[in-house]
Amino acid sequence: RVKPGQRILEFGSGWGGLAIEAARTFGCEVDTLTLSIEQKTLAEERIRAAGLEGRVRVHLLDYRSIPAEFEKSFDAF
Repeated sequence: RVKPGQRILEFGSGWGGLAIEAARTFGCEVDTLTLSIEQKTLAEERIRAAGLEGRVRVHLLDYRSIPAEFEKSFDAF
């Protein structure tokens, strides 16, 4: 179970719904990946509207290109 303060990595942001709900419901931080500029833009708008911009980050990034600093940074994915 996800706990407050944990950091989650999501592959495939969509429109940000899961990331927003996880941050809101569980109090976790979420980094989410997408390949779509349109999805990133709308997800970030929805994140701002939910007041979660400090807890949810959307990355325009292919999962195969995850930066080294992401390694061992997450509690769940």
